[in-house]
Amino acid sequence: EHDGLRASEIGFLWSISRVISTLTTPVWTALADRTKRARTMSQVSLVLAVVPFLMLAVPLRTDAPRLTPRAAALWSFSFVGGPASSLRDALALAGCQSADEW
Repeated sequence: EHDGLRASEIGFLWSISRVISTLTTPVWTALADRTKRARTMSQVSLVLAVVPFLMLAVPLRTDAPRLTPRAAALWSFSFVGGPASSLRDALALAGCQSADEW
C-alpha cells in the first residue's frame, strides 16, 4: 500500500507468486535430483534471487505504473527463490546417512 497499490492488487500479486513458486519447485528439485547438483542449484537459486529482491526495493517514479514492475520483480523472485527451501531440505536429508538420525 506504500507503493500506491490497492489491497486487491497486493493480494493478486501474492497469489500469483505462490502459484509460480508451487509450480516451479518440483521442476527445480527434479533437475537437482537428476543432475545430482542440489548444492549448486541451491546456491544458484540464492544468487539469482538477489536481483529481483533488490528490484522490489527500487523506488518508482510517482507518474510511473506501479503494478507491472512490482509484479515482474515479485514473480521473478518467486520463480528463482521459491525452490530454495526445498533444495535446502534435500541437502539436509542427503547429509544424513539414514532417516533414523533425524
